[in-house]
Amino acid sequence: MQTLIFPLVVALAVQTATASLCDGKSDGIYPDPGNNNRFVECAAGTEYLFNCAPGTVFDPSPKVCVWATGSNNNPQTQAPQTEGPRPTQAPGPTSKPEPLTNAPPLSQGAPCRRVVCYFTNWAQYRPTDDTKYFPTDIDPKLCTHIIYAFAKLTGNKLAAFEWNDESTDWSAGNYEKATSLKNSNPGLKVLIAVGGWNLGSDPFHQMVNSAASRNEFVTSTIQFLRKNKFDGLDLDWEYPGARGSPADDKHKFTLLVQELRNAFNQESSNSNRLLLTAAAAAGKSNIDNAYEIPAVSANLDWINLMTYDLHGGWETVTGHNSPLYKGAQDSGDNAMLNVDWSANYWAQQGAPKDKIVVGMPLYGRSFTLTSSANGVGAPASPGTAGTYTREAGYLAYYEICEIIGKGATLNNIADQHVPYLVAGNQWVGYDTENSLREKVRYVRDNGFGGAMVWALDLDDFKGHFCGKGKYPLLSAIKNECSK
Repeated sequence: MQTLIFPLVVALAVQTATASLCDGKSDGIYPDPGNNNRFVECAAGTEYLFNCAPGTVFDPSPKVCVWATGSNNNPQTQAPQTEGPRPTQAPGPTSKPEPLTNAPPLSQGAPCRRVVCYFTNWAQYRPTDDTKYFPTDIDPKLCTHIIYAFAKLTGNKLAAFEWNDESTDWSAGNYEKATSLKNSNPGLKVLIAVGGWNLGSDPFHQMVNSAASRNEFVTSTIQFLRKNKFDGLDLDWEYPGARGSPADDKHKFTLLVQELRNAFNQESSNSNRLLLTAAAAAGKSNIDNAYEIPAVSANLDWINLMTYDLHGGWETVTGHNSPLYKGAQDSGDNAMLNVDWSANYWAQQGAPKDKIVVGMPLYGRSFTLTSSANGVGAPASPGTAGTYTREAGYLAYYEICEIIGKGATLNNIADQHVPYLVAGNQWVGYDTENSLREKVRYVRDNGFGGAMVWALDLDDFKGHFCGKGKYPLLSAIKNECSK
């Protein structure tokens, strides 16, 4: 009797030129009658072969790979593990992939492996010279990786979003300006992210819908990345199985990740291999509905965990944007809305800790108080839009510094290890240098894979607002990571 490991396929895709196994079959997934370690996906008469992971076989009833009887890897016969390398994947016949994890899990207290920094290509439109942000404002020595946000999807292909992303004959585009930062820091890697909240789910759903459409995306993505000198791709689909995306997109996202990884390995198996990452949900319902965690984690270089926007103006009471721990007032679903719970849940579900990069916000979420109460859980509506970011309920750190400079009451949420302020009827949950240093120590002490920040343009990057020099928040993260 075989034991189901998880309702997914741990596999790497290999497209074949023949279609004999799909003759007379409708689109779908079928066993390979000559090899129980393999299955075939038929799409428009074309055959796509997939290999199960070592020690597993394809079960045609639930259409998943399961542990073979007697396998030493069967998790039902072992003590649970939340850390360490997962089973490596079976490569295609021409693939010579590098190990999926190139180093052992971090020892407790070790320096951060990664400081991942998101750059946003719309911050160039902020209203003043002190707040407009361009690639030339990036300090390339504060980050190990920069992720350029965002590219969009046009059909099944990546496409530039802003008019000045790409270079022209008469001017260097922002892609070129971002990737040229590697000249100042040869160890820096620059990736590009596709998606984001505003893109929604439908373009991703259309792209992952068939093996053929995914193959077009994979092939064209490699060309796009090499042409623009990016070092990899960050998938920011928010979220598979949500916002109009059907439930089976959860599995199709897994297939996409596996196919990208296999193609990246085949395209270059040396130190120049393209990186593959994903921005991932921190809330339980989105995690459960979106990700087949063991297979997705195995094929990603790391996971950018979006442990922020855990509370905000869409709620009717105040709550912190990114609490480190559960608060005394938290119960039910709210007890899961904190960094500690989310990072450990990903690990418990099968993501190696050294691949979980913990998100840290360089901004705050604000509320307008609607009663005399002004603590955590006070009745509220969205906060007033910031002068420069111009979005209700959202404030860059430099805007928070302006509020503090005009007079505000500063408070700490002791059990959640984060601060908030009250200024008149405005309530802001944000992070300081000290709260971010503590989050970094948490990452290091618990063996997670590094820190990620959203986003570079939200720190006091020119040092004109907070009186603490350039990049006070990111510098605190970098310095704490390096100890």
